[in-house]
Amino acid sequence: MIAEYLLDCRVHNLSKRTIESYQSQLNVFYGYLRDVHGLNELSEVSKLHLKKFILNCQEEGKRKLILILF
Repeated sequence: MIAEYLLDCRVHNLSKRTIESYQSQLNVFYGYLRDVHGLNELSEVSKLHLKKFILNCQEEGKRKLILILF
């Protein structure tokens, strides 16, 4: 799913740096879902997971990451 999104970014002619930034941020999100919640499939993600991720970012001072992803 992430690869498809990044391909779409390329199709829309986003800059290489923008795409690299998006990839990095999405990897953080995916890592959180995998490591904290044991999720490997996007279909398993719920609103509750998203809210917990946002709260986790706020607690760790990652406000910029939240704004870019959402």
